[in-house]
Amino acid sequence: MGFSQEEEPPLPPSPSPGPPPGQGAPKIQPPTQNWAAAVSAVSKASSRYGTALGHARLVQLQPGRVHLAFAPQAGFHKNSVFNSGKETIEKALSEFFNCPTLLVEDNTPQAYNQAKPSFAEQQEKLRESNHRQLETKAHAHPKIQSALSILGGHIESVRAIEAIPTPLTFLEDEDNDND
Repeated sequence: MGFSQEEEPPLPPSPSPGPPPGQGAPKIQPPTQNWAAAVSAVSKASSRYGTALGHARLVQLQPGRVHLAFAPQAGFHKNSVFNSGKETIEKALSEFFNCPTLLVEDNTPQAYNQAKPSFAEQQEKLRESNHRQLETKAHAHPKIQSALSILGGHIESVRAIEAIPTPLTFLEDEDNDND
């Protein structure tokens, strides 16, 4: 089939200005929200490395690079992230962000001090706050005050009893993860 001089052959469709077919665009959202989801994705791939990553402070999140800083006393977690678990973590982050992603260690005190607290630090702070509230409530409770006035003495410590999952509950949670 030929074309006359006035007719031009049809142009091939122009490529769409997005990622290649089958790949989504990198997930760029507010860094802290996106980082929480990314750490969760790593935890699903490896709970050990997800826990270690939860001890890192996010210094900077940019496409293809995650800059992290660790507290000086978090050497075990730092070693897990940047040595033994680096390949697993980078693979999980690359899958999560839909682009090759590398971990970058930032050892400067400025980076560590300027970054927001790690998830582990946030959890510990919340745990301490809850414990202080529990102690305050226990000391102020009328029945505790009554017992102290009758028996004398003082409250030495207040401990919260945290629920420990039974083996059966633990197995049920694992079974739900595989669905």
